[in-house]
Amino acid sequence: MEALGADDPRQVGPFRILGRLGRGSVGEVFLGRSPGGRPVAVKVVLPGPAGDATFRRRFRAEVDAARRVQGLHTAPVVDADLDAARPWLATAYVPGPSLREAVSAHGPLPAGTVAALCAGLAEGLSAVHRAGLVHGDVKPGNVLLASGGPHIVDFGIARAIEDAGTLASVRIGDPGFTAPEQIRGEEPGPAADVFSLGCVLAYAATGRHPFGVGTPTEVVHRMAHGEPDLAGVPEPLAGTIRACLAKDPAGRPAPAALLQAAPAPVPWLPPAVAAMAEQRERPLAAGGGTRLWRRRGLLAAVGAAAVVAVAAATAVVLSSGSGDDPAAAAAGGAKNGARLDPVASIETGTAESLRDVAYSPDGAYLVGVFRERGLVVWDANTRAQVTTLSAGEGVLPKSVAVSGNGLVAMGYMVPMQMTSHGLETGRGGAKVWDLRSGRTVADLTFKSSDRTDLFVMEGLAFSPDGRYLAGSGSGRGEGFGKVPLWDVKAGKLLKTFVLDGPNAGTTAAVQSVAFSPDGKTLAAGYGDGDLGGGVALFDVASRSPAGTLPLDKADAFGVGGLGFTPDGGTLTGSFGGVGVWDVAARKAGPALAGAESGFQSMALSPDGTTLAAGRGAREGGGGVTLWDMSSKKRLLSVDMGRGGVGGVAFAKDGATLATATDDARLKDVIKIWKLHR
Repeated sequence: MEALGADDPRQVGPFRILGRLGRGSVGEVFLGRSPGGRPVAVKVVLPGPAGDATFRRRFRAEVDAARRVQGLHTAPVVDADLDAARPWLATAYVPGPSLREAVSAHGPLPAGTVAALCAGLAEGLSAVHRAGLVHGDVKPGNVLLASGGPHIVDFGIARAIEDAGTLASVRIGDPGFTAPEQIRGEEPGPAADVFSLGCVLAYAATGRHPFGVGTPTEVVHRMAHGEPDLAGVPEPLAGTIRACLAKDPAGRPAPAALLQAAPAPVPWLPPAVAAMAEQRERPLAAGGGTRLWRRRGLLAAVGAAAVVAVAAATAVVLSSGSGDDPAAAAAGGAKNGARLDPVASIETGTAESLRDVAYSPDGAYLVGVFRERGLVVWDANTRAQVTTLSAGEGVLPKSVAVSGNGLVAMGYMVPMQMTSHGLETGRGGAKVWDLRSGRTVADLTFKSSDRTDLFVMEGLAFSPDGRYLAGSGSGRGEGFGKVPLWDVKAGKLLKTFVLDGPNAGTTAAVQSVAFSPDGKTLAAGYGDGDLGGGVALFDVASRSPAGTLPLDKADAFGVGGLGFTPDGGTLTGSFGGVGVWDVAARKAGPALAGAESGFQSMALSPDGTTLAAGRGAREGGGGVTLWDMSSKKRLLSVDMGRGGVGGVAFAKDGATLATATDDARLKDVIKIWKLHR
């Protein structure tokens, strides 16, 4: 990333521009940040092409087509303005080097990494082709290697197959990686992308082009008539690449056939390339960017890489009232007399791993959910660690819930993996323990869909009596999302609620769930992937829809936190902002904060008098804000965490607040506060 020049934009649409990523013949690419703190790649058309009516028509067709691509191994379009003076589109930002950069710097990749690359890119191309598109420019420069898996990017010349021939002009991709039929001027189909994929895989495995070097004419001639040079590529990888490079398009395998039943290495990238990916991720945190593993993180590593456990001891450091957080002192001067004093800090020994925190309803335990370790349980009074609970190897912890009858549950997902049946994705579940004894009570599974899902089990909630457990997932073609409802004692899935709606975007999913205090109503907060969302209500007894609560605008992920007041009449939720709904009237009241505020999480005090919301990273870091629920007025705000606040939780007394955040070294820490009003 380069620093911005004097003439570079500082704001494009809703996105604040941080730096320049590159420049091409028709546009410039910038790193931007959404109002909710998410990184995006913003592509802005240059003034010359922007003034060409033919180019604008083509650009509109291509963006409309690219919006249809929904896949983990792509960089989906999240926003665009095609009528601006300089049209632009924003895609998800992938923090990682290109394949060309990685091979140029460190040479060929190991066979296991290339096999994982093959599976990931095949999955990405399957998503492109399902949308009726041909990418047309699959090459090493358009393949990004992130820690969570490979991504195929740049749909700048992708177009709808059914609209072929309607655009003013068609530019083929890099001749060295373009199928022979496309170079001959024939209409490219999905098989052309497969040929390009074969060239890319050969380049990754050998560090050279499979048809040698020379002038473009010489290379193209060998591509059309010669055999590829795959010397040094082991089987069965060489056979896979050879099949992709068949001269006859009909003889090439479909991308789905390339999802080989071979386990990916752990981690999937060799150390030198992994370090390059880490360098791309680091500025996002150090510069106030998004923390990838906070509760609402988009770039969850559900790809080939598994998690390496960190066996660090947990320490407790007590802070005095003056503390080491200068923001706390500033908060003490609030005009309404409210004050938030630091009480303790639990140093976890981890970094970018702490996802959320929760107190048990009886106030005896504090629980944190960690990427590597699962659930860590502390005594809420002494803050001594009690136990660690894990769902086993190869799962990614996502969420936590504690019941009033002494149960604790961890929502988790299983990363995509190769099986004898192909690529298995989108699975998740919840494991339930008795909090006091650590005995396993239930292991509940849920398959969100047949496609990879970033958002399995982001939300988890017990019914008040602990009888039921609800989770969350993506609908993936069946609406905005899904809500599994289990009978905990029986270990049985009772119902999967589907939130109906039109075609959902990439980030569409149910993000949060909550039961009403009487246990009769289940609320599900969702995002539709297009900066919209809302809350769906279900009747638990009849297992039927019970209405919806409106929401005009949300951040890219929708409603990520929910809480009922003790009387069940009011529901609150975080969606970038903080909303308040009248449940009986199915009506929204004035929001406590707008969607641009960046609030990731929220918690209501047990007596319903105070609401706390955690803010994601902005220019100076994150923070927490508290409101009085009777007056709906803000009590105070405290800045904390360079990477933001990922989760907040009130203890039984309604005055003790725990926040999941980080310290000046970006190490995870749980800060404990005492609210004085």
